[in-house]
Amino acid sequence: TNDKIYIANAGNCRCIPIDENFEIITEKANSLHSIDNELEKNRIENSSKFEEKKFYPELLLSSRGFGYFEYKENKWLKPEDQAVSSEPDVIEINYGDCKYLICGSHGFFDGNKDMKFYEKSNQDIADYFMEQIKNNKNKKISKIIEEYFDLVIPKDKKDQQNQDFMDNMTC
Repeated sequence: TNDKIYIANAGNCRCIPIDENFEIITEKANSLHSIDNELEKNRIENSSKFEEKKFYPELLLSSRGFGYFEYKENKWLKPEDQAVSSEPDVIEINYGDCKYLICGSHGFFDGNKDMKFYEKSNQDIADYFMEQIKNNKNKKISKIIEEYFDLVIPKDKKDQQNQDFMDNMTC
């Protein structure tokens, strides 16, 4: 809107809002919904108490999203209380507080297991982009993103270890 930015996430993506001082505005926009997150874990465990069939939460890559239909079949629970929910996390930030939004898909943030950004924090990734922006004032941000993709996309497409990171990546 003219004065607010709303970030909604239901999946394994992240959005990192950054202010004019190159500081992350909120970590809540991180939103990798995994079973390691205490709130997500509690919802999954609570839903399994009512589950009529056995399911395996340890196989979940994300606890929110539009897929995983077998984890949304509990007729006793509301959609937002299912083991996997399509209900997004929504955060609100003031438009004027935000200078940059780094938004990307799972592959963009996790990248190649051999590279330096694998499973790094939002701060590590934000620091990389902010350093690139500060040091390359005349370079388009799209070029900085392209160079980042060159770092995270596996070079050897036949390498089985990196097959998980060969999916579509968005930034």
